[in-house]
Amino acid sequence: DGRYRIANRSCAAVFGRSPAEMIGLTDFELLDDPALASLYRSHDQKAIEDDQPVYIEREPVPHVDGRLLWCQTIKTRWNMPGDSRTGVLGVSTDISLRVHAEEQLRRESELTALLVRLALSYIDLPVRQLDDTIRASIAELGAFIGAARVSMLRRTISGSLDNIAEWCAPGIHPIGPDIGPATGELGERLARGEIVELPDADERNTVPDRRLAALAIPLMRGREYLGLLGFDWHRDGQRRTPGEVQLLAVFAQMLVNAHVHAEVATALAQQRRRLELVIEGTGAGTWIWWPKTGALEINAQWAAILGYTVAELEPVDFQSWRRLTREDDLAVAEAALAAHAAGQTPVYEARIRMRHKGGHWVWVLSCGRIVERDAEGDVLIYAGTHQDVTAAVLAAERQRLAASVF
Repeated sequence: DGRYRIANRSCAAVFGRSPAEMIGLTDFELLDDPALASLYRSHDQKAIEDDQPVYIEREPVPHVDGRLLWCQTIKTRWNMPGDSRTGVLGVSTDISLRVHAEEQLRRESELTALLVRLALSYIDLPVRQLDDTIRASIAELGAFIGAARVSMLRRTISGSLDNIAEWCAPGIHPIGPDIGPATGELGERLARGEIVELPDADERNTVPDRRLAALAIPLMRGREYLGLLGFDWHRDGQRRTPGEVQLLAVFAQMLVNAHVHAEVATALAQQRRRLELVIEGTGAGTWIWWPKTGALEINAQWAAILGYTVAELEPVDFQSWRRLTREDDLAVAEAALAAHAAGQTPVYEARIRMRHKGGHWVWVLSCGRIVERDAEGDVLIYAGTHQDVTAAVLAAERQRLAASVF
């Protein structure tokens, strides 16, 4: 009939009773969940009918204090001495710690996989797409971890915090663009690069009667405090584990790296544009050569000096330059390159003749220098310019001839 005949203290304590109080009660009387009581009863009946032990790997057991325990249980058909009725002997082991550890590991593994996928979206990302990508990442991460709100705050020169990206779950209102400074102990800890957990955050701007717990992760570039990444959760939600907090800190650093990369890329683009303007003013062609692969990158003026467009010369590589250069000048140029690679000259410089599309020879002053070597000292990249010096060479030749006549 499913009534308890004996129960030890550990079993009785789960239901808030003594062993004596357990006698004569059923799972239906002890549990508030009839479906769970029916599940327990089905295991009892199986043990009796099959006449062999029933092993339950993991089953939920509600504790009287509100916790949900997880138990590993074996149930065996058993006859109590002096009682003709067939019963079930059950032995349960509390495996809650193991189950929670496995669940924590699963959650952290899934979060790690998400962060890896989000990180891939920042590889070779155009600067103009950075802000939209950050907003999308914050939204996906916030929904995944069950947050109420995620905010990226940038510290201004005055010390206040500007909300530059924010995601809110349904029912949660934005906190607004100007947050003001983080002051007091909170501000000092963030400035030192410490992660700060606030178990009782401001409950304004949220749904009624739902207080928030917050996590503030400082955004650091070295020792420079740039702002913070804030996460808000309903206080009655699941608490973040130390492993999850560290993974969220990795995400915060990923955003910092993305912003630093964007700043560097923007600065380099500006410098490159200024350099291009200077080069355009001199009429010089530019080239970048990767000797290990033979790849050669040229600009439009490099090709125009020889009467071509870049498209007409593609695919462009080091052999393209060799084919266009007069054979008896190749040795001069390659000797100059070798001398520069050996550290004998501060720059590479050679005056060579190159074949024009029209068939005639153009005198070119080829200059450059090594811009990168590998760990073994081998050259990885050369960069330089080509200038059309045909007029100067011909003028010098005319002067030489005139001087020889007289």
